[in-house]
Amino acid sequence: MGAAPPSLGKALFALLFFGAVAVFLAVTYLGDVITDLRVARSPMVPSEASVLSADCTRYNYLVSACTIAYADPRSAQPGQRKKLEYLMFGSVAGERYYLLQPQSDPAIVTSNTGLDHLGNRVATLIGMLGTVALLMFGALARLRPKMLESEDASPNYDDALERALQAHAQAPAAGSQPAMAPRPAPPRPGGPAKEFGRRVR
Repeated sequence: MGAAPPSLGKALFALLFFGAVAVFLAVTYLGDVITDLRVARSPMVPSEASVLSADCTRYNYLVSACTIAYADPRSAQPGQRKKLEYLMFGSVAGERYYLLQPQSDPAIVTSNTGLDHLGNRVATLIGMLGTVALLMFGALARLRPKMLESEDASPNYDDALERALQAHAQAPAAGSQPAMAPRPAPPRPGGPAKEFGRRVR
C-alpha cells in the first residue's frame, strides 16, 4: 500500500518554509559575497575598523557559518556594531583573521578570511540556494495537483446560474396562473386586525 499523498496544507507549509530559508540565505550572506567579488582583485591595506567579536559555528561537520562583528570609527555612527557574515564548506578553526580595506574604496571593510575563502563561499551559497530551489519546486509540484482538485471540487456557479435561467424560462408565466384571492382574516374579538405600519430608513 503506497503512502498517502501530502495534504494541501503540508505542501503549502513546505513551500513557504523553503521560501523563507532562501530569503534568509540571500539576505544574510549574499551582500558580503557581492562586495568581496567587487574588491577581490584590489590591493588591500589594514582597516581602521576594530574587531568586537568573532565566532564560527560548524553544522554537521559540513558547513561553517562565521560572523565577525566590528566597529568603524570613520562611519557616521562610530559605535554602531556591524557584521561580516560568511557561509562556507569546511572549517576555519585555528585560522587567524584580521580586517582589511581596499585602497580603491577605503569605506569598504572586509577580512582576510572572507577573501581567502571567497570561491568556497560562492560555491556554498549557490549550492545551498540551488538545493532550496529544488525543494521548493518539489513542494510546488505536490501542491499543484491539490489546487486542481480543489478547483474541480468547488461549485460551478456559471452552470448553476444557467440551469436556474433555463428553469425560469420553462416555467409558465405568472399571468397565466389563476390569481389567488387574499385569505380573509378570521373574526377575532377586539375589532378588525391591524396592518403593519411602514417605516422608511
